[in-house]
Amino acid sequence: MAKEKAADRRRAGRGAAQEKQRTDSWVAPVAALLSAEAAPLPGLYPMKNLLLLGVLILSLTARAADAPVAPPGSPLAPLASLVGGLWIGAVPVPEGRPPLKIELQFTWTENHQAIRFDSAFVGNAKRKPYTSGLYAWDGTKGKLVIFYVDNQGDLTEGTIRSEGATLVNELTLTEPNGKTNPLQVRLTMVGTDVFTNEIFLMKDGAWAPFVTVKYVRQK
Repeated sequence: MAKEKAADRRRAGRGAAQEKQRTDSWVAPVAALLSAEAAPLPGLYPMKNLLLLGVLILSLTARAADAPVAPPGSPLAPLASLVGGLWIGAVPVPEGRPPLKIELQFTWTENHQAIRFDSAFVGNAKRKPYTSGLYAWDGTKGKLVIFYVDNQGDLTEGTIRSEGATLVNELTLTEPNGKTNPLQVRLTMVGTDVFTNEIFLMKDGAWAPFVTVKYVRQK
């Protein structure tokens, strides 16, 4: 009887040791990864390097989103100078009305294959989001295209062509009820940090000026 109990104790001891070994096999690496002062384990070094590389890539991506430089050979090059900073324009208002400004910001998408933009009206110490959209290259059309929605749910899309320093946007605005209206927007760079945005509406078969806003970049 005594021999059988001793054998049972030895088997229990071996089982506990094996269980501890299995536990240590995953607890030790996790503890080392979480502890800044722990000695690096050989098997963890590649993992730490990957984590650091991931942080570096995210950091570089964030910086690239604000850099006004297009990838080599990118068809988005005509729009690259718009990226970076905050563009502010004074919106014409009737006499006696409080001043109204519009803020506009352009950033690269993370894959650097499109430029997104967001705008908002600012007046009476209040900020109201206005448009959110995207510029990209349409290979089928062989043209730059634009796509955005405004705060009323109107969808505007169209193509872009260059006329010297002016980017001409030929657009169609579609209201939520399905009604469509043609638009033309002429964006002209006046300097590195200034551009004008002229909006035209179709009237009697011809483009008629609607509003012009001058934007200045604040860095």
